[in-house]
Amino acid sequence: MSDDRLCHDIENKTGVLPAQPDAPRCRPRSLSGEDRRHQAVARYLAGDRIEEICRELGCSKSWLYKWRDRYQADDPTWAQEQTRRPSSNPRQTPDTMAEAIIHLYQAWKSQGSERISIATIWQALKEQGMAPLPSRRTIYRIIQRHSKEVNRDTPHRQSHHSSGACAPGAVSAS
Repeated sequence: MSDDRLCHDIENKTGVLPAQPDAPRCRPRSLSGEDRRHQAVARYLAGDRIEEICRELGCSKSWLYKWRDRYQADDPTWAQEQTRRPSSNPRQTPDTMAEAIIHLYQAWKSQGSERISIATIWQALKEQGMAPLPSRRTIYRIIQRHSKEVNRDTPHRQSHHSSGACAPGAVSAS
Protein backbone atom coordinates (compact mmCIF):
# COMPACT_ATOMS: atom_id res chain seq x y z
CA MET A 1 0.00 0.00 0.00
CA SER A 2 1.43 3.41 -0.91
CA ASP A 3 2.24 6.01 1.73
CA ASP A 4 -0.40 8.36 0.29
CA ARG A 5 -3.14 5.75 0.48
CA LEU A 6 -2.13 4.68 4.00
CA CYS A 7 -2.10 8.31 5.13
CA HIS A 8 -5.52 8.89 3.55
CA ASP A 9 -7.04 5.77 5.12
CA ILE A 10 -5.73 6.58 8.60
CA GLU A 11 -6.98 10.16 8.38
CA ASN A 12 -10.47 9.12 7.26
CA LYS A 13 -10.83 6.50 9.99
CA THR A 14 -9.46 8.46 12.91
CA GLY A 15 -9.71 12.09 11.89
CA VAL A 16 -6.09 12.46 13.05
CA LEU A 17 -3.13 12.70 10.77
CA PRO A 18 -0.31 10.20 11.35
CA ALA A 19 3.07 11.60 12.28
CA GLN A 20 5.29 11.44 9.19
CA PRO A 21 8.17 13.89 9.46
CA ASP A 22 9.70 12.96 6.10
CA ALA A 23 6.41 12.80 4.16
CA PRO A 24 4.41 16.05 4.41
CA ARG A 25 1.88 14.90 1.80
CA CYS A 26 -1.00 14.63 4.28
CA ARG A 27 -1.75 18.05 5.62
CA PRO A 28 -4.41 19.11 8.12
CA ARG A 29 -7.58 20.61 6.82
CA SER A 30 -7.14 24.36 7.12
CA LEU A 31 -10.27 25.33 5.16
CA SER A 32 -13.73 25.79 6.63
CA GLY A 33 -16.35 23.23 5.65
CA GLU A 34 -18.01 25.36 2.97
CA ASP A 35 -14.69 26.57 1.54
CA ARG A 36 -13.46 23.00 1.32
CA ARG A 37 -16.64 21.94 -0.52
CA HIS A 38 -16.37 24.87 -2.95
CA GLN A 39 -12.72 24.07 -3.64
CA ALA A 40 -13.36 20.36 -4.14
CA VAL A 41 -16.25 20.88 -6.56
CA ALA A 42 -14.42 23.68 -8.43
CA ARG A 43 -11.44 21.40 -8.94
CA TYR A 44 -13.74 18.57 -10.05
CA LEU A 45 -15.43 20.87 -12.57
CA ALA A 46 -12.00 22.05 -13.77
CA GLY A 47 -11.20 18.45 -14.66
CA ASP A 48 -8.81 17.44 -11.87
CA ARG A 49 -8.67 13.72 -11.13
CA ILE A 50 -10.94 12.66 -8.27
CA GLU A 51 -8.20 10.67 -6.55
CA GLU A 52 -5.90 13.70 -6.58
CA ILE A 53 -8.60 16.03 -5.17
CA CYS A 54 -9.45 13.57 -2.40
CA ARG A 55 -5.82 12.97 -1.49
CA GLU A 56 -4.93 16.66 -1.32
CA LEU A 57 -8.06 17.74 0.55
CA GLY A 58 -8.10 14.68 2.81
CA CYS A 59 -11.59 13.60 1.86
CA SER A 60 -13.19 10.39 0.67
CA LYS A 61 -14.56 9.81 -2.82
CA SER A 62 -18.07 9.37 -1.44
CA TRP A 63 -17.80 12.80 0.24
CA LEU A 64 -16.75 14.40 -3.03
CA TYR A 65 -19.52 12.65 -4.99
CA LYS A 66 -22.10 13.80 -2.42
CA TRP A 67 -21.13 17.45 -2.82
CA ARG A 68 -20.78 17.12 -6.58
CA ASP A 69 -24.38 15.86 -6.72
CA ARG A 70 -25.60 18.73 -4.51
CA TYR A 71 -23.78 21.37 -6.55
CA GLN A 72 -26.02 23.92 -8.26
CA ALA A 73 -24.35 26.87 -10.00
CA ASP A 74 -27.41 29.13 -9.58
CA ASP A 75 -27.82 28.45 -5.83
CA PRO A 76 -25.19 30.13 -3.62
CA THR A 77 -26.25 28.03 -0.61
CA TRP A 78 -25.56 24.63 -2.19
CA ALA A 79 -22.46 24.07 -0.03
CA GLN A 80 -24.24 24.60 3.29
CA GLU A 81 -24.73 21.61 5.55
CA GLN A 82 -28.27 20.25 5.48
CA THR A 83 -30.21 19.19 8.55
CA ARG A 84 -30.43 15.48 9.26
CA ARG A 85 -33.51 15.89 11.43
CA PRO A 86 -36.59 14.06 10.14
CA SER A 87 -39.24 16.36 8.68
CA SER A 88 -41.98 14.61 10.64
CA ASN A 89 -42.52 12.14 13.45
CA PRO A 90 -45.57 9.97 12.73
CA ARG A 91 -45.53 8.45 16.23
CA GLN A 92 -45.66 11.81 18.02
CA THR A 93 -48.72 12.41 20.20
CA PRO A 94 -51.16 14.61 18.25
CA ASP A 95 -51.35 18.24 19.39
CA THR A 96 -55.07 17.91 20.18
CA MET A 97 -54.33 15.06 22.61
CA ALA A 98 -51.49 16.96 24.29
CA GLU A 99 -53.72 20.03 24.64
CA ALA A 100 -56.50 17.92 26.20
CA ILE A 101 -54.03 16.44 28.71
CA ILE A 102 -52.70 19.89 29.66
CA HIS A 103 -56.24 21.27 29.94
CA LEU A 104 -57.26 18.48 32.34
CA TYR A 105 -54.06 18.94 34.35
CA GLN A 106 -54.60 22.69 34.66
CA ALA A 107 -58.29 22.27 35.55
CA TRP A 108 -57.52 19.92 38.46
CA LYS A 109 -54.56 22.03 39.54
CA SER A 110 -56.74 25.19 39.65
CA GLN A 111 -59.28 23.34 41.81
CA GLY A 112 -56.59 22.97 44.46
CA SER A 113 -55.74 19.30 44.00
CA GLU A 114 -52.37 18.78 45.65
CA ARG A 115 -51.51 15.60 43.77
CA ILE A 116 -52.85 14.94 40.33
CA SER A 117 -52.87 11.31 39.31
CA ILE A 118 -51.85 10.32 35.80
CA ALA A 119 -54.34 7.47 36.02
CA THR A 120 -57.12 10.01 36.68
CA ILE A 121 -56.17 12.00 33.61
CA TRP A 122 -56.00 8.80 31.55
CA GLN A 123 -59.47 7.77 32.78
CA ALA A 124 -60.91 11.22 31.96
CA LEU A 125 -59.52 11.00 28.43
CA LYS A 126 -61.09 7.56 28.05
CA GLU A 127 -64.46 8.86 29.27
CA GLN A 128 -64.28 11.75 26.80
CA GLY A 129 -63.87 9.22 23.98
CA MET A 130 -60.36 10.34 23.03
CA ALA A 131 -58.64 7.74 20.91
CA PRO A 132 -56.09 6.36 20.62
CA LEU A 133 -55.23 6.78 24.28
CA PRO A 134 -51.61 7.54 25.06
CA SER A 135 -49.81 5.47 27.65
CA ARG A 136 -49.64 6.76 31.21
CA ARG A 137 -45.94 7.34 30.76
CA THR A 138 -46.65 9.53 27.71
CA ILE A 139 -49.18 11.56 29.71
CA TYR A 140 -46.56 12.02 32.44
CA ARG A 141 -43.96 13.20 29.91
CA ILE A 142 -46.38 15.70 28.35
CA ILE A 143 -47.15 17.19 31.77
CA GLN A 144 -43.46 17.32 32.69
CA ARG A 145 -42.64 19.08 29.40
CA HIS A 146 -45.47 21.56 30.00
CA SER A 147 -44.30 22.21 33.57
CA LYS A 148 -40.76 22.92 32.37
CA GLU A 149 -42.09 25.39 29.79
CA VAL A 150 -44.20 27.17 32.44
CA ASN A 151 -41.25 27.30 34.86
CA ARG A 152 -39.06 28.80 32.14
CA ASP A 153 -41.52 31.68 31.75
CA THR A 154 -41.71 32.46 35.49
CA PRO A 155 -38.92 33.85 37.69
CA HIS A 156 -36.53 31.14 38.85
CA ARG A 157 -37.28 29.73 42.29
CA GLN A 158 -35.12 27.37 44.26
CA SER A 159 -37.05 24.22 45.04
CA HIS A 160 -34.75 21.78 46.77
CA HIS A 161 -36.68 19.22 48.79
CA SER A 162 -34.51 17.09 50.97
CA SER A 163 -37.36 14.87 52.10
CA GLY A 164 -38.09 13.62 48.60
CA ALA A 165 -41.83 14.12 49.11
CA CYS A 166 -43.96 15.46 46.29
CA ALA A 167 -44.35 19.22 46.26
CA PRO A 168 -47.80 20.78 46.04
CA GLY A 169 -49.05 20.56 42.47
CA ALA A 170 -46.77 17.61 41.76
CA VAL A 171 -47.86 14.80 39.53
CA SER A 172 -48.01 11.25 40.78
CA ALA A 173 -47.43 8.42 38.38
CA SER A 174 -50.01 6.18 40.04
